[in-house]
Amino acid sequence: MLDTIKELIRQNDLCVLATIGPQGPHTSLMAYTASSDATRMFLVTPKNTLKYQNMVRDPRVSLMIDSRNKASRQEIRALTVSGHAAEVADPETIKDLRDAFAVRHPHLKRLIEQPDVAWISVQVDSFQLLDGVHDAHHVQLES
Repeated sequence: MLDTIKELIRQNDLCVLATIGPQGPHTSLMAYTASSDATRMFLVTPKNTLKYQNMVRDPRVSLMIDSRNKASRQEIRALTVSGHAAEVADPETIKDLRDAFAVRHPHLKRLIEQPDVAWISVQVDSFQLLDGVHDAHHVQLES
């Protein structure tokens, strides 16, 4: 099942990020890249956003990735990724992420070149894959 999950992550590059703050839940459409083993997801956001403030306050996040653009309604897969967000501080890792985003998301060139953006790493805790309407699979990663 993990191979199916990794393939869905590789085939897509947009997700919905869910954060929680004092005002309640907040969702944002986000571009992402992922580690090759799919245990970490990477995002970039300006620091003056509600999603960033929410992640600083409460690092628990959820991402939703789906196949709605690539499958008929009966065959849609929806993946919920649960994890913990942390800002990336290592300059070499930030350079690697900037390079990866420039290749995968060239339309975000202006965003990734801004000095006041936060590079976010989401350490994955678990996956829940819905394969169609009735078939659900849960994968808990080792801590």
